[in-house]
This record gives sequence, structure tokens and C-alpha cells, in this order.
Amino acid sequence: MDKKLFFILHNFYNSHKGFGKVVLFTDRACPFIFIAIFAVFCTHLAYSRLFAELTLFAGIPFVSIVICRTIRHLTKRKRPCQAFKLNSPHVNKASYSFPSNHAASASAIAYGCIYINTHVGIAVLCLAIITALSRVFTGAHYPSDVFAGFVFSAITAAIGFIIIPILLLH
Repeated sequence: MDKKLFFILHNFYNSHKGFGKVVLFTDRACPFIFIAIFAVFCTHLAYSRLFAELTLFAGIPFVSIVICRTIRHLTKRKRPCQAFKLNSPHVNKASYSFPSNHAASASAIAYGCIYINTHVGIAVLCLAIITALSRVFTGAHYPSDVFAGFVFSAITAAIGFIIIPILLLH
């Protein structure tokens, strides 16, 4: 199922050149957009002297990436462009596929934004989904890789934003 869905999306990307250019631009630009969003929210929280929220907001993406990188080195799943010898020159073939660091960090930032400002956070979450899809379209990840990135970040965010404050209040 995972490979079948990957090929449907990847073949669509390859057969529509205009769409492909938009996806490639999105794939390259979104990390910088998320860095900017992260910086703006961190600055806002620091300026507002909300240091506990700043610690959680900044810590969740960090912990999510550490978890994902650890799992990557344990699973060593090849990227689809490597496994199927696809032409994806812009994809870093030196690293593994499962789970997606792009999806994990983008969704972790989005979950943090939702915690701070729901409306902005939902818009950022939509951008995270677009980022994740671009990773599948370009051959960098299988759908399960990006889904796992979202799930690991959701678990990390739930622990950080829900469980830790409850434990600190008691």
C-alpha cells in the first residue's frame, strides 16, 4: 500500500511539469519558512517573558528530531529514490528515509503554534502537510515516513504541552 501510494504521487509529480516545479520550490522553500516561523514565535514568547512556554515551544521540535534521527539509524530504510533508482538529484541520498525529519520538525513547530495561537497554528499545520507531501512527490520519502514524522511529533507535543504542565501543577 505504501509503495503503491508513493508511486501514484511520484508519477503524478513527474508527469505534470508545472506542478513539479511548484512542488520542487515548495520542497526547497518550506524549511526556511519554518525556520522563520519558529524564530518569530520564539522571539514573541521571549519578548512576552513567557519562558516556560518558550522552553516547551523550542524543546518539542528538538526532541522530535532526536527521536526521529535515532529511529532512522535503527531502521536504516532506504529512500524511495534509492530503492527504486529514481532520478531525484535534489534529494539527500546520504541519509535514511524513515521517519521524515522534515515532516517531524514542521509538524512539531505547527503543534507548538497551535498551542500558542490556534488560528495561526492551523495555518502552519496546513503548510506542514504541504511540506510532507512535497517530500513524497519528490521521491525523498514514502507516505509512511511522513506520517510517522507527524505521529512522533504529535506524541512529543502531547507529552510536552499536556502531560508536563499537569505534572508541574501537582
